Amino acid sequence: MFIRNLFPIVREQVNLQEQGEFINSKIESLVTNLNALVQTLDLNLIKRAFWGLANDEIEYHPENMYHCLAVAILRLLSFEILFREQKITIEHNQILNLWFNYLFRRLTPHIQEIDDDFFIKLAIEVPVGNVEESKTNLEIGLSIIEDYDIYLILRDDNIDIATKVRKFKESYLNFYDQFLNRAKHFGDQMIQFETSRYEDYGKELHKIFDIYNKDSRAPHPAVCEAIDILKHLRNSFSHGTYTINRNSSELILRDRDWTSRPIPISDLWTYFHYLISIDKTLTNLGVIIFIFRKIVQLANQYNVYILCSECGHIDLYYIPPNTEIVICRNCNMPHLARNLRRIGLNQ
Repeated sequence: MFIRNLFPIVREQVNLQEQGEFINSKIESLVTNLNALVQTLDLNLIKRAFWGLANDEIEYHPENMYHCLAVAILRLLSFEILFREQKITIEHNQILNLWFNYLFRRLTPHIQEIDDDFFIKLAIEVPVGNVEESKTNLEIGLSIIEDYDIYLILRDDNIDIATKVRKFKESYLNFYDQFLNRAKHFGDQMIQFETSRYEDYGKELHKIFDIYNKDSRAPHPAVCEAIDILKHLRNSFSHGTYTINRNSSELILRDRDWTSRPIPISDLWTYFHYLISIDKTLTNLGVIIFIFRKIVQLANQYNVYILCSECGHIDLYYIPPNTEIVICRNCNMPHLARNLRRIGLNQ
């Protein structure tokens, strides 16, 4: 899977240097946890890759393990960084953290049984499902982004309220379909491992995430409420069960148990951003787990104990193909990789 470099996009939105202390502490904590599994990750190389890409000082190479890990870390911290930069609210950040932790917790018991293809499809920018339909949805979504700036449109007093709602509806329904495809992919995988009263979750969010029954398989109530609102908003748009109150600048939703629920037009952007963020969390999860699994696989393949011929120190090193020089951690003596004395693991 090609891991896309997100640093250029993030640089346009936030100043990562201002969050340097926070980011470095998170990198250090993450490396400590990962090294419990792989033992050979070099903290300095990871920081060098992260900040080199963050400051546009090095060229991104998707085949470089440390570059991919830097992108995974950026994805993992992205919403927390946005919150610290005051780009999203504390409630938004809390819901997304609860959502990510829920998805991770639900996947963890089965993670060894799930193949890489699941995480690749979860992570790809073109949503899973019918390929041609997905590509069409993505193309429509991209054209909408180019034509509409929803945030500005909803706050522009010179634009008629009906036009605002029409453009928002078009954008929202397109992105909701993408999220629904990704959620179905998640549900199709989970139902293979879970005991469920359903034979198939299909594209029913209340089945996939159990948002109404509130059992042990359900997310936090705040997440359930957020997903429920997104679902009702989509149903109202799809079925035309909404009206516009021009006097109060509100959208009145009517969908099953929702009777005349008003939403200020200016607040619609909040729900649109929730939708994109919740979908992006599924994408981030796929990328992060895929990269972490690959790191463990590479460590199992290329970790080796080396005896330094200069000082006699024995240590574990990660030595992938094409490695030319290995420097002893004890005496700093450089060694040609082909001449090293390997005494354990993958000799």
